[in-house]
Amino acid sequence: MKRKRKQKGMPFLFCVLSLLLFLAGGIQEVQASAVPEGWTDPPEIASETGVVMDLATGEILFNKDMDKQMYPASITKVMTTLLALENASLDEEVTFTELGVRDVYWGSSNAGMQLGETLTVEQCLYLMMLQSANEVSTQIGEYLAGSESGFADMMNQRAKELGCTNTHFSNASGLHADDHYTSAHDLALIGQAAFKYDEFRKVIKTQSYELPPTNMNPDTRVFQNHHVMILDGNDFFYQYCLGGKTGNTDEAHNTLLTYAEKDGRQLVAVVMKSDGLNEWTDTRALFDYAYENIERLEASDVSEPTEGADGSGMAEGSGGNGGTQSGEQDANIAESGTKASEVSAVMRIIAVVLAVLIVLCIAAVGVKMASEKKRRRKRRRR
Repeated sequence: MKRKRKQKGMPFLFCVLSLLLFLAGGIQEVQASAVPEGWTDPPEIASETGVVMDLATGEILFNKDMDKQMYPASITKVMTTLLALENASLDEEVTFTELGVRDVYWGSSNAGMQLGETLTVEQCLYLMMLQSANEVSTQIGEYLAGSESGFADMMNQRAKELGCTNTHFSNASGLHADDHYTSAHDLALIGQAAFKYDEFRKVIKTQSYELPPTNMNPDTRVFQNHHVMILDGNDFFYQYCLGGKTGNTDEAHNTLLTYAEKDGRQLVAVVMKSDGLNEWTDTRALFDYAYENIERLEASDVSEPTEGADGSGMAEGSGGNGGTQSGEQDANIAESGTKASEVSAVMRIIAVVLAVLIVLCIAAVGVKMASEKKRRRKRRRR
């Protein structure tokens, strides 16, 4: 009976694989923990990716794989709404065609529009952002560009102009398509552009909207906002929330874009591929984290005295130099964010180099083991 030969290389290979996994986890951790200087450790969120961005400066305050390509689902409609605001007047009339009503079916979020029914652009905005009506989004796209593909081209061009680097849209609604994807960071940039419009801000904070009778429907219809963080009386209500957009498909899971303002500081948060109720709890945790750190650092700046021209103590931010110091603080945040990104990039490069060296070592060991085995066989034959 032959004895099983002990595999001497197995422990080594196991250690190498463990090291590779560790490095991979390290890359993820570095990217997730790249935060402004002086901030506390960020919260752990269940969503696969996420970002918090300052709407005024564009600075990243939280980053978990924010540039990873993901399916957006209905938060796509933020881009559709942006293009409608940029390219049409609110009182323009949109009549539903066969292309639009194609998306009125069971299982697709819709407002029940009929062929030939007419709405104003303003009414369409409410139905897209509150009801998440897919047929309204598709119809807006055809109205603005003449075709679905033409509107997708408009979306992609606008995304490129906004600095999006991981985005490709193929429809106006966010219904799943393999070539319809974006990232949390890109959605934050799109959301930043849309938030500049007064009408957009008015729409997203509306809790319910009454659509008056149309040429095809004699009834007044009421549509509720799906973003529960602005709805008082539920467990996820957040007093600083300004609204946003929800999304869900089987492939995207739950997605959420949310705006908030506290003490004059406006932020946007995006979380993607969430399950259960995690999109709400994650978003709340991210806003709490951002605002607590902002308040702590601002309080620290105010409490540290500086000497005035007469040598007397003067609190930072007092007198006429508050605006200057605010600008300096924004500059410091920007610099710290850049440094964090640079550190993250360097760590990723180092990890890749180490991984390549490890693979080469594995190959060398494999060749050596094979050669040794071959020599042993020759000795036995002799």
